[in-house]
This record gives sequence, C-alpha cells and structure tokens, in this order.
Amino acid sequence: MISKESTEFLVIGTYSDGKHLLDELPSLQLDVVITDIRMPQINGLELIKQLKASHPQIRSILMSGFVEFNYAREAIRSSAVDYLLKPIDKEQLFELLYQLEEE
Repeated sequence: MISKESTEFLVIGTYSDGKHLLDELPSLQLDVVITDIRMPQINGLELIKQLKASHPQIRSILMSGFVEFNYAREAIRSSAVDYLLKPIDKEQLFELLYQLEEE
C-alpha cells in the first residue's frame, strides 16, 4: 500500500520483531520505521527507544490496537512521530508520511 502511493516511498523490508530489524540496521538506509507496539523479543516501544539512542535521525511511527493512553504517552516520550490506532486510517498514514518527507 505504501509503495503504491508514491514513488517517493520505498519499503525496504518487513520484520517480525524489533530484534531482527536492529540486527539488520547496519546494512540498511532508512528514514522512517513503522512498528507495532506488540512484537516478540523487542516490542515497539523498546525498538523506538533503541533507535533514538543509536540512530536519532530515523523517525518512528508506532501503531497499535490498544487505545491505552499510557502506550501513547510512552511512545511520545520515546520520540515517536505519532501513535496510530488500528485499523490504520490510510489517509492519516499518508498525510503523516508526506509530512515527514517535507521535513
């Protein structure tokens, strides 16, 4: 869906957990990570904290099916760009991606 929206957006990979992404990170060139909050090994909150520490230029978007305010607050504290609720609103996602592209 993201790659079809614009040639400006290139999805370079999908990962089943945060650890797998962190292991591959040295060989990747990426600007934005979209992550779920619940994943095995390293969850989305921990992933964005580690990304901020090691690669502060990478922007993070957290998505979740949980409306729990504490998750959203923790995501913002961890420098997530936004916290999107599932099911993901396609227009909201693309508006956010275009905004990040401009930045």
